[in-house]
Amino acid sequence: MLSLIEIKKVFGNEIVLNHLSGDFQKGLNFIYGPSGSGKTTLLNIISGMDQNFEGDVYFNNQSMKRFTKKELSDYYYNSIGFIWQDYQLIEYLSVECNIDLVLSLSNLNKAERKMKVAKVLEELGISGLAKMKVAKLSGGQKQRVAIARALVKDPEIIIADEPTKALDLLAANKIMTELKKIAKERIVIIVTHDKGLIEKDANVYSMEQGQLKLVGQSKQHSKDDGKNNRLNKPPYLSLKKCISQSFNILKGASIYSILTIILLILSSFFMLINLSGEIKEKQDDNFSRLVKERGETIKDIYLSKESTGGGPSGSLKQDTSGAVDLLKDDPRVDFVAPLEIVGDLKLNVGDLIKNYEVKDSFNFPAITKLIAGRYPSIGEIEVAVPKRLLDLLGLKPTDVIGKNLNMTGLIDVNPKIGSNEITGSKVSLNDVKVVGVIENNPKGGAITSTLGRRDGKLTDGPLLFSVEAIKKMR
Repeated sequence: MLSLIEIKKVFGNEIVLNHLSGDFQKGLNFIYGPSGSGKTTLLNIISGMDQNFEGDVYFNNQSMKRFTKKELSDYYYNSIGFIWQDYQLIEYLSVECNIDLVLSLSNLNKAERKMKVAKVLEELGISGLAKMKVAKLSGGQKQRVAIARALVKDPEIIIADEPTKALDLLAANKIMTELKKIAKERIVIIVTHDKGLIEKDANVYSMEQGQLKLVGQSKQHSKDDGKNNRLNKPPYLSLKKCISQSFNILKGASIYSILTIILLILSSFFMLINLSGEIKEKQDDNFSRLVKERGETIKDIYLSKESTGGGPSGSLKQDTSGAVDLLKDDPRVDFVAPLEIVGDLKLNVGDLIKNYEVKDSFNFPAITKLIAGRYPSIGEIEVAVPKRLLDLLGLKPTDVIGKNLNMTGLIDVNPKIGSNEITGSKVSLNDVKVVGVIENNPKGGAITSTLGRRDGKLTDGPLLFSVEAIKKMR
């Protein structure tokens, strides 16, 4: 199953996808909506081509945001098959060469690739077109070749972006018949603005104002049979295959000879880039191994100001007030959160949580890892809650994510030395959106509270508020 959770995508000042959520099951799944409603943007996110968004995509219970570069490349190549409205075929190459181009990135030998190409052409009833150049085909034939190219990898998800837009009615019906057959074994997502194409027995979603709404549901609920026919090999273009494909193009289009020579030169250049990429990949692997050994918190940066009573008369001051603005726009930074203690915390979340007093609210916030949802955004009034709090209350992450939280508590806390008494400024804040669930027990470490205790393990707090939420409290 493919699940979208709280997807938000912004271009400039325009929100294209506004906390969009939805599930796609095996079978036909239609998404319809007017032009500019964000359909293609959503497809780019689902396919893994666009990683710059808030929220998450889960495929087979795995978070796409957690994919390494290798895993993302494997997902895009092996799990996704694209069918474009303008075909995206090389006109001067034959049908079989166009399909074989996809397999040139696999670990199959020439005979195995030829067998797979022949099989998919036969399944779609276009074996007779194998030797023909794409330029001589009709629109309907080109689209069937595009379908064959998508299917030859045995992907688990087929994405079709307006697959019948440029076709007449007869050709469009043939394409839809093929997609219905394909949907018996895979998740097929079809984007269209033509409601006339939508099948009765399909999952149908409307796309308006950045939201996805289920308006029709299939009566047949297909379950995954557990089979996996993917190539299961990360895409890799060897020098031998690169040269081979270059000569194929040279034979197919003599007028493009000069361009082909340039392509050969560029191929050599990219092979050198690939070599340098492998070196960097080894560095990344070493760092990943370090993260596994020491925990995710090794990547955290803490900015703070501290003072001590007895010390040298000289002082060193550094203004870090602009650090947040610099970090929030840095693509390497996952999130920015204030290490602000909000003590004596009492929570209300609808009918789920009533006047709950957080026992560990006087501890400094700490983040080990994200369990579900996302981290609070800097400019929004949001919060992430500890998983232990939900466990104590018998709740799941999905019960609270997206809900509004009301709270009262103390900020600017000041413990009195020699006693357990703590003073501070009383605050209250309503409609704080719960956006994530975190684990916040530092690996192998302890937490120091405002009372000076060393707590090896926390029970239900503290909560992680956004920068904007802390500002509102002040």
